[in-house]
Amino acid sequence: MKNREPFKVQILKTKINRFPTDNHHETQQVEPGEIIEVTKTNLIVQTGQGENLIIKQIQPAGKKLMDIEEFLRGYQPQPGDRFGSFKESE
Repeated sequence: MKNREPFKVQILKTKINRFPTDNHHETQQVEPGEIIEVTKTNLIVQTGQGENLIIKQIQPAGKKLMDIEEFLRGYQPQPGDRFGSFKESE
């Protein structure tokens, strides 16, 4: 999602990974909302509580609800990309 205009999504189904099994993230400074791992079947995001959020279903604005595998095939996010919040323009 780098070099791409930000876009809105709704994250609709997730799973909390309270005990991350991949230790290489522990030594990195990772911001909340930052994507830390992408595989063919998983999109894992850092939370503000030090846990990982595994996104299972997502819906980009104006698009249909997608399982994460479908989203990953089309949008191809990378580790280091970041989810954030939008400020609505008045």
